[in-house]
Amino acid sequence: MRLCYNSFLYIFIKEYNDIYSKKSINKMLIEIIDDRYSRIQDKDDLENDLSTYTRELLRSKNPRDITDELREKARDIGYDSILDNVNEVVVDSFKNNDKNNKIMGLLTTLVLLCNNIETNEVVFKYPEITKLNFYSIELPFNEFLANIIYFIFDKSTLSNEPFTESDYNLLVEKLSSEKSKAIDFTHERTLHNDSLFERTFLPITHGASLSSKKPNDIKLFYLNSDADGLNYEDLKKCLGRNIGYYIYSRKQIKELIDDDALASIGYEGIKEVKENGGLDGQDVGNLILYSFIEYYLNAPKLFSNYEIDKYKISKSNAIHLLTNKDEQNPNNELVFGTSKIDISFMESIKYNLERLSEIKNKEEKSLKFVNSPIFCQSFDDDLSKKLKDIILPSEEKHCFASSSYSLFVGYKVNVQRNKYNNTLEYINAIKKQMIKDLVDNYNNIEREINRLGLNNRSIYIFVLPFNDPLVDIESIINEITLGGSK
Repeated sequence: MRLCYNSFLYIFIKEYNDIYSKKSINKMLIEIIDDRYSRIQDKDDLENDLSTYTRELLRSKNPRDITDELREKARDIGYDSILDNVNEVVVDSFKNNDKNNKIMGLLTTLVLLCNNIETNEVVFKYPEITKLNFYSIELPFNEFLANIIYFIFDKSTLSNEPFTESDYNLLVEKLSSEKSKAIDFTHERTLHNDSLFERTFLPITHGASLSSKKPNDIKLFYLNSDADGLNYEDLKKCLGRNIGYYIYSRKQIKELIDDDALASIGYEGIKEVKENGGLDGQDVGNLILYSFIEYYLNAPKLFSNYEIDKYKISKSNAIHLLTNKDEQNPNNELVFGTSKIDISFMESIKYNLERLSEIKNKEEKSLKFVNSPIFCQSFDDDLSKKLKDIILPSEEKHCFASSSYSLFVGYKVNVQRNKYNNTLEYINAIKKQMIKDLVDNYNNIEREINRLGLNNRSIYIFVLPFNDPLVDIESIINEITLGGSK
């Protein structure tokens, strides 16, 4: 099966045959391809001025091939003009998102099945995406459409082979079968002491939600308080008791279980941390991030930041695997996480989102960590193979696992303990202030997500207040390393 204009057109017509005719869809596409078309108003002039091939398209004749003349026109117009013409002529006409998403899925599958497109050949130039990385492509409809039109007319990937009803049905079947596959990985979660976790991180109810890809979430939490403000005792215990599970790979944890030495995992973990320079404020944020992703997303870690930093396999602070059990579209997603503890709520958000944008643009499509030596060293053979089957394309599954993002925000909440008569009043003030901080910054958060091109990813935000993070982090670190594992 080869990618050609006929097959491209066939997919659009099949999806929109109840709304648009082949001729009208052809007309839209010709306005994008042939820049003379939109400038010619008189019908006679139009017929005389356009190439024979263009007239054939408008008359709904099946083209045998794309002429050199028309391919040159597309090259001359360039991607930016094609994108502008797509926005002006096509996108507003095709307002059915469900159909548009299906068209993108079908055309993606068609590219993957196209034998005369090499694995490392650049399919899309803006951004640059090879066929290999095409498995994980996620672009807005207008950018996707402009890219694939430009590709069709810029590359010699054309054929006289007709695109038939059976070809279309094969693509639909392949797309639907790939979407229905998901392996439940939740039983591999490593976080321990769930009751302590629930006692430590207390949720705040609010009505805000993100406009990015669903599902998404913003969760606000607070800690127990005392006469001095927020109390960190349970936080220290929770982090100390999980530090071993955080720094050790799943294979190392299994070896401790086999040696009947799991009880010492906290002691051994802290010992290793000390031997490698100890903890800092960023480590505390990453430990909390790990805990939230495992507990609230039920997404087991593949690599914590401790392992990521040690082996230089990513710029993220966490890589987890989420099992989405949606009946309509069950799937597995990689969760890339970042964390930041700062004085300012919004500065911490911005820092995290910019990091995630860098991961999206430079790492997400390559997934080099899967082929790194540490990947096989971190999991036993069976689990390593299962994970690679989930994450990477195969002969049976022509797509990468999709990606979502999680970020942890720690910040100084502007509530002074000495202004309140008791802890209940203080906690209520904390909750009220955190909701206000979210509401006041909500538009800025949405603006940053859209500016950085993250709106097509599921994003999970976890927020926790501190009395004074720059001061308090040191005591939290001391407690964890001295006795938090007891």
